[in-house]
Amino acid sequence: MQPPPPRGRRPWYQKKRFLIPVSVFGLFVVIGIIGALAGPVPDDVAVESDRPDDTAAAAPDDTTDEAADPTRPAPPAPAPAPPPAPAPAPPPPAPAPAAPAGSASQSNARRAAEQYLSFSSFSRSGLIGQLEFDGYSYEDATHAVDTVGADWNEQAVGSAEQYLSFSAFSRSGLIGQLEFDGYTSAEAEYGVSRISVDWNEQAVAKGAQYLSFSAFSRSGLIDQLVFDGFTRPQAEHGATANGL
Repeated sequence: MQPPPPRGRRPWYQKKRFLIPVSVFGLFVVIGIIGALAGPVPDDVAVESDRPDDTAAAAPDDTTDEAADPTRPAPPAPAPAPPPAPAPAPPPPAPAPAAPAGSASQSNARRAAEQYLSFSSFSRSGLIGQLEFDGYSYEDATHAVDTVGADWNEQAVGSAEQYLSFSAFSRSGLIGQLEFDGYTSAEAEYGVSRISVDWNEQAVAKGAQYLSFSAFSRSGLIDQLVFDGFTRPQAEHGATANGL
């Protein structure tokens, strides 16, 4: 048996004792080149990155402290809003314009109207007609009546009382008489409704007036009173009270 042939000797640069130091040296060279290319790190950046967050550490948790401390007084309630200012008072109403003085004839007509109303009651149209009868023009009479300040409803009450002071009327007959004198239907109704009157007694008085100048049977007097506006019970009462 022949011995194995001897191994060939490796070159020196392939031996481990040369490869390991050379590799380590090359690694340091590469690291140095990379560090030179990256440049030095600024000191302030390094310091800031290592410094702890002072803001986060210094900010106290007031909410937690207030909730945890039961002895701390509660914060004061907000002050109530001031009440609204009162609305300004409305301005006083303007005074009513003074009635125009008018002409001399208008002033005289107004004086005459005041004199008539001082002793009697008139409707508006009735007073105008009275002034025209006295010789004033329609324009002057109308101006006087419209500026005299009369309450025509109250004038109707006065006229109703005047009529009942010397004659007897049924309710409807008195309303018709006031309308004939120039009062409106509403004014006449108002005037009659404001007086105190017993319509049965008015039927008795009216029957007596008829019997004072003419003869009537019972039925004839009753029919006459009904024609004058009395109700049938009122008319029968009037005939009975007069002995029929």
